[in-house]
Amino acid sequence: MVEVELKRIDHVGVIVDSLERARVLLEEGFGLPAIRQVQRDDLKAGLFRCGNAEVELIEIIDPTMREQRLGEGRMLEWSTLRWKLKI
Repeated sequence: MVEVELKRIDHVGVIVDSLERARVLLEEGFGLPAIRQVQRDDLKAGLFRCGNAEVELIEIIDPTMREQRLGEGRMLEWSTLRWKLKI
């Protein structure tokens, strides 16, 4: 058996329906400071500090692709969880 030690969570990625609504929740509701924002042709993203980890909010620009990823009527999907491990 391999022994693994979890060092920390690096970041959590969350696909959202609206980056702006999610940003307001994290900044104003939870008090998480914004680190940076990214704008590309296919997506908008914002990174927020949460202790020693980051929360990455991702809004897919194309509404059809966004609905395919989220599902009809859903506002967010937990997309990724990145760990720092010592093996």
